[in-house]
Amino acid sequence: MKSSITTVLVLFVCLVVSNGHAETAWANGINWTYIIDNSGDSAYIYGTDNNVINPDTGLHEHKYIPAISSGTSGTVVVPAKLGGKPVTGIGEYSFYRCDKISSVQIPDTVTYIGWSAFYGCTNMTSVVLPESLRSIGNSAFYRCYNLCEISIPSGVSSIGEFAFDGCQKLKTVEMPESLLNIGRGAFRCRGLEYITIPSGVSNIGYGMFTGCESLTNISIKGNVTKIEESAFSGCKNLRVINLPDSVVSLGDNAFNDFAGLTRMTVPANVKTIGKTCFSGCSGLVNVDIPSGVTSIGESAFSKCSNLSSIMIPDSVTSIGKSAVSQCNKLTSITMPFIGSNRGGLELQIRCLVIFLVQHQMVVRQRGSIILIRSIRSIIFPRP
Repeated sequence: MKSSITTVLVLFVCLVVSNGHAETAWANGINWTYIIDNSGDSAYIYGTDNNVINPDTGLHEHKYIPAISSGTSGTVVVPAKLGGKPVTGIGEYSFYRCDKISSVQIPDTVTYIGWSAFYGCTNMTSVVLPESLRSIGNSAFYRCYNLCEISIPSGVSSIGEFAFDGCQKLKTVEMPESLLNIGRGAFRCRGLEYITIPSGVSNIGYGMFTGCESLTNISIKGNVTKIEESAFSGCKNLRVINLPDSVVSLGDNAFNDFAGLTRMTVPANVKTIGKTCFSGCSGLVNVDIPSGVTSIGESAFSKCSNLSSIMIPDSVTSIGKSAVSQCNKLTSITMPFIGSNRGGLELQIRCLVIFLVQHQMVVRQRGSIILIRSIRSIIFPRP
């Protein structure tokens, strides 16, 4: 009895939220839960997070209840008004796991789509986003498996983390020039084939396109400065990627396991190449590293099984362990003498030996060093 009372009280607290009271209204054949904003000028539909205490374990548990019945099916038309007020938002959990919905039409009064608004709408194939929209929240369309295409309206400036993660049938995404921020993991969509990153976006964040194995073409416009960790990891069919000269750093795992990539030109202003950045790019034959790069991370080009030559510029002062290990067809390396003291042949030879051992190109045997890789030339620029 006590636990039941606690549950009811928690439910009541969840319904009375900080910026308004939950109400219900019938519109377009559906009963909606909505909230009038504190200003009294607008409304937004809203799912609830019922943080209840499990009587058996004593632990808090989340039970998300959508703004409409979870059994609602077919096409859903979001009303332009509720309670006599314009609907300006699709709040968090509004359609949480409404897995019988096939499509949604959103009125041009809506300016934002909240956190997990369409989470798990697994049978939704299309959604019409209004021109009034300005932001799409975290996990807004997470695991909408059957969503085939989406056009982001002009005026949207922000797409949240994991917003379209798991939309496996999503093939193309049209992004407006108004877009400034895209959250990490936003488009981890296995079926995605083509995408254009607009010029207002400065970072391609953590895991943004991880596992997009159908991606064959990507256009990145001129103001991106960072390609962050695992941004394109596992995009195994992407054969060409042209990065703008605005890019200054390539993160860990950024392009690893690009089986289809045959040539890579690192942008002229890049300073750092992260750990395992190009590891496993088995089709990569040539790579151009510009003067100005100062650091190449551990295993950056490891397992590039078709890489035949690599020229490391004199600007590089740090090369991580195993940077070119297991590159079995590598026959030519041009590299600088690493270290602040660039004088002395003995130091250069010592540096070379360390490099070869670390990259598994030689083995030590009874005080001798035996070359085990078909390296034909190793060139040190003059100090």
